[in-house]
This record gives sequence, structure tokens and C-alpha cells, in this order.
Amino acid sequence: MIPAPKTAPILEFKNVSKAYSNGDSTQKVLHGVNLSVYPGDFCAITGPSGSGKSTFLNLCALLDEPSAGEIFFNDQATSGLTESALSMLRKKNVGMVFQQYCLLPYRSVLENVLFRFRYLEVDKAEALRMAKYALAKVGMSSFLDKPTHLLSGGEMQRVGIARAIALKPRLLVADEPTGNLDSSAAKQVMRCLNDLGQQEDIAILLVTHNESLLDYASRHLRCKDGNLIEHETA
Repeated sequence: MIPAPKTAPILEFKNVSKAYSNGDSTQKVLHGVNLSVYPGDFCAITGPSGSGKSTFLNLCALLDEPSAGEIFFNDQATSGLTESALSMLRKKNVGMVFQQYCLLPYRSVLENVLFRFRYLEVDKAEALRMAKYALAKVGMSSFLDKPTHLLSGGEMQRVGIARAIALKPRLLVADEPTGNLDSSAAKQVMRCLNDLGQQEDIAILLVTHNESLLDYASRHLRCKDGNLIEHETA
């Protein structure tokens, strides 16, 4: 895959470390991570359990704060933001996809994506347009009125992706998004993510234990003992 052109980064880690206190002891999870993520980057993150992948992903999604160092999002330092400002930055700029689809099973496909607009001051007609656009991007336009519990696993995950991109985020964070899918559905979801990264000019960070998915990534980041190491992709 041709790497994305290097314009201004969406996300920057500058000497970021994370540690957790447990009584009298401190567990260091990440050590001095430096990283820049650009529009169009598709970063696959691998590593053994306990290596720091989940902690790293939570920091990228602005769900956690570093113990040391600085995280920049759209050239803005995040350490000085209030919780309210950080929440709004996250809601508008970060989409999240999970291994569990986290859909409302007896609501329609369209209603599930519209749920992304709750608590936001978005005109109903505009929210409907954006939701339908997102569903079209993942090939789910013909399923708008179908209850999600009647969908296949791959279809449910594509609805989850549509919900995540409905607000046109700059960063999409995906935690084992193919973990519950068979190989055919997994390939369809990965092609969908790859197309979105290139066509919508967003950055994608994907955590996976399945190294065959590296074929879709433009960058490979490996967590090992709290360090983040970048490897060459094919």
C-alpha cells in the first residue's frame, strides 16, 4: 500500500508515558512513546496481551490522560483542556469501533446510526443526511429500516463503522473489529475500513491479534513491554 502523504498530523505523541498506581506500587505501562499519525494513515497495532495496546488505544481516543509527556490533537495540546472540552473534542473528532457491535438490537439500522447525534446540536434533516451518507459509504443503504438483530455479524459491524464515521471524525479507533467475524466477513470489513481511510481522509488505528490483517495497513506499530515500535509494512 502507498503510504499517506505527510501533511499536518492529526495525532501526535511526544514522549508519552503511562503508569498506574496500585497502593504502594506503580505499574509502568507505556514508556516515552513518540508518534505522529497523519490523514489517510491506516495503522495496525499488534502485540501480546499486557503489552500496552489497550492503554495506547485509550490514550489515542482521548479516553485517558498520560502520566508524562504530551498528546496533541489537530495541533492542540490536550493536557490543558477541561473534561467538558475534551469530551466535545473526542465526540466530534474520534469514532470508535469495537469487537462487540454495541448496537440497539430492536432498532433499525438508520436509528442506530442516528444515535451518534444524541446530545449534539445538529439539525434533524442534517443528521439524517449524514447518517444515510455514512451507511452508503459502508454499503448498507439497502438496510436502513431493518432491525439490527436480523443482520449478519459482518453487516452489524459495518453499521457500527457507519455510526463511528457519521460525524466525519478525523480519527477512527478500532479495537479487534473482526474478532467475532468469519474470514469472509472480516475481509469485507477490512476493505471497508481501508476504503474509508483513503476516501474520507481520516486516520485509522486498529488493534488486532490477527497478523493477516497487516496486509490492509500502511503502518505497523507493535507494542512490546510498554514500548511502541514501528515496523515496515509489505
